[in-house]
Amino acid sequence: MVFTRHHTTRGHRGATLLELLLAAALVLGLSGAVVFCFNSLQRGAQLDEGAMRLESLIRFARAHAANSGKVVRVVFSPESSDDGSPSGTHVRVQVQSDTATSGSTFVEVGQTREDSESVNELVNVVTVELQGAANPAAAGPPAAPSPEESSDSAPGPVAAQITFYPDGSSDSAEIILTSRDTEDSRRVSLKLTGITGATRRLVLTEAESAQSKAE
Repeated sequence: MVFTRHHTTRGHRGATLLELLLAAALVLGLSGAVVFCFNSLQRGAQLDEGAMRLESLIRFARAHAANSGKVVRVVFSPESSDDGSPSGTHVRVQVQSDTATSGSTFVEVGQTREDSESVNELVNVVTVELQGAANPAAAGPPAAPSPEESSDSAPGPVAAQITFYPDGSSDSAEIILTSRDTEDSRRVSLKLTGITGATRRLVLTEAESAQSKAE
């Protein structure tokens, strides 16, 4: 008996137009979700990065005061847009130009300029609330403004300074920050304890943000 081999062929059906449209819609939906998540993370990173860089400036100011034996301060001064309207707050670090306490002037610490500009590009300083000077006598009388500082006389949102002393102490303060990205509505509280130099960063809840705005 002779057996013959039967070849069976299976039909290959192409994808229908409906299936292709559903697959395309799924791919587009997933791509949109990825982009949304990435943009959200990017917005959040901007505020977090700005707060972290400001913390670094504060730690540097404290260390520089102790190492140099001079008074150092983090200055928050108003900045204006091209039309003269207030647009935010400029942050910079200054050091006493000499060790004399009477009539001494302050100059910007050049090595902090890049970090200061990064802070200014990333975040807005909403408020700076001083909560007590650790050693006001160590600073002597109020320092005379430097030529650079005298140009910041225009009114603005925030004008304040946190002073750091050679003995390692500083003013205690709470700084409220927001992102330069207007789509990020969060607020960050950065608290500095003058005696220990410890900083604590906290993202405010909606209720806390509303209360800080009201105050």
